[in-house]
Amino acid sequence: MLHNETAMLEAAGSTTVAFRKSLIENASDLARRWPALQASDKRAILNALIARIDVRAERLDIAMRTAVLSGVVKPDLDIQRLPETPEGPAQVLSVPAHLRRTGLETKLLIQGALGAGPPRPSDRSLKRLVAQARQFNGLVMNSNARSMRELAVEVGVSGSYFTRVFRLNFLAPDITKAILQGRQPPEFSAFLLMSTGQFAGCWSEQRRRFGFD
Repeated sequence: MLHNETAMLEAAGSTTVAFRKSLIENASDLARRWPALQASDKRAILNALIARIDVRAERLDIAMRTAVLSGVVKPDLDIQRLPETPEGPAQVLSVPAHLRRTGLETKLLIQGALGAGPPRPSDRSLKRLVAQARQFNGLVMNSNARSMRELAVEVGVSGSYFTRVFRLNFLAPDITKAILQGRQPPEFSAFLLMSTGQFAGCWSEQRRRFGFD
């Protein structure tokens, strides 16, 4: 999640461009340092950041304290000063999944095919990407010959993030519609969409690649 600019922007909310940029850079830096941190430090950070994790029938709801996020990801964070009983409002991030017992183990498994059963609540992260793609398209169409890098600076994101979001304007219309209606496959997430390299311009190939067939 720390590497996911979409999640960081959603957590930042309505803040300044400078704050959002700093948050993304610090979160990415913490993600790089995370494997080398001591187990006790990891527990302290997670205790401060995560209010609770609820296991639902079809998803995991992770309640994250967004108010402490900017402090937790700072490079000069003093672990000893983190509160043992942190407080503050929490923002819920949902991960589609379900539990199934297999032998002596309990595993989180992906749900069935697209359209099987009633639609789930729309994925806010995916909907945010669709909205951003339309916003970035409007900027490009009225750019007055400015480069995408210049436009990225204007909205407070990296050039790479701007380019990856902008290309979502070329998703098949039915994929975009499924996202807005909450009918995307359970394994189809904002992280998957943003981490995928160049995807095909052919709509049928997009459907196959992203599991919409």
